Amino acid sequence: MIDTLAIAQSLEDAGLEKRPAEAIAKAIRNGQEETVTQDFFRGEIGELRAETGELRGEIGELRAEIGQLRGEMGEAIGSVRAEMGEFRGEMRAAIGELRGEMRAAIGELRGEMRAESGSIRTEMSKRFNTMQRWNMGLLFGIVAAVLAQFVFLFLQQ
Repeated sequence: MIDTLAIAQSLEDAGLEKRPAEAIAKAIRNGQEETVTQDFFRGEIGELRAETGELRGEIGELRAEIGQLRGEMGEAIGSVRAEMGEFRGEMRAAIGELRGEMRAAIGELRGEMRAESGSIRTEMSKRFNTMQRWNMGLLFGIVAAVLAQFVFLFLQQ
């Protein structure tokens, strides 16, 4: 910092009046402060530029890493897609096999049901015929009993 009082005193000793000497000292001090401030800012700007350069370098490195990660992710995604495609194919094949097995099982069940229904119909037909014979025999028995009563009543008169 500049000693403005000492400068003003030196100027007065050299023969200047007090007011112009103080004005000159003040102007020197203002000029010095401005110079210090400009030098300070120039230094700060230089440091900021250096830091900006470093940050740009780091950003470049990060971009390279991001590019590398994108490539790795692309490979991983491709691998997963390929595996999913294989899995889909396997699942479709398994579903096709199950459909074939289910159709075969359904066909077998239909055949068994037809055979069973045929045997049930045969059995029902036999039982129906047996019931018809019994009914006919019962009917003849009733008719014979009724005729016997008529004959009995007719003969008793």
